[in-house]
Amino acid sequence: LLRTLPPANPDAVTGLRAAAAALGVSWPADITVGQFLAGLPKGRPSTLALMSAGANLMRGADYLVLDPAQERPGADKVRHAAIGGVYAHVTAPLRRLGDRFATEVCLAITTGQAVPGWVSRALPTLPRLLRSAGSLASSAERAGIDLAEAVLLAGRVGERFDAVVLHAATEHRPARVFLTEPAVIAPCDGDPGQGERLTVMLRDADPSTRKVAFAPA
Repeated sequence: LLRTLPPANPDAVTGLRAAAAALGVSWPADITVGQFLAGLPKGRPSTLALMSAGANLMRGADYLVLDPAQERPGADKVRHAAIGGVYAHVTAPLRRLGDRFATEVCLAITTGQAVPGWVSRALPTLPRLLRSAGSLASSAERAGIDLAEAVLLAGRVGERFDAVVLHAATEHRPARVFLTEPAVIAPCDGDPGQGERLTVMLRDADPSTRKVAFAPA
């Protein structure tokens, strides 16, 4: 059971570099995305922003079951681009469902035994379950952060803040900006470009709906 990720969209990498430049974070041309993100100092607001912006590079992450009875997928289908190789979750069998089964496969292979039938039968069902669980966990985490940001900013509607655009607006979602003080990532009206520095005005902060929104000042 592999964790797979296709190569990042070049436009997404360009956007992340623009965000890093706007935040004053050095990113040498010979440093890969993975090396750059792994080397960011912990505890800095800029790291929070860049890690969030870097999530765009993870689009297409999925799970792949390798079935010995079927033809092996091509090398480009089994790789995890951020790792730079083949990757499987096996280190947290008590916390991650997929690890429970992947670990059993590894144990069987290393001891020269057949993979248990209950594992083989379950493997094809796991990608769908893991996608669903991951989506639910992300939604819960986002809701908690949204509430904290709304509580933090409640009562400050109309104030102005310095911000950096992490994500430009698309057809389906507004632009998202990052404030260094307080450290908040939230939607912004208009069509500012990714990496642009601007002053924004808080136009909404409602803990009851967990909504925070800004507009260019």
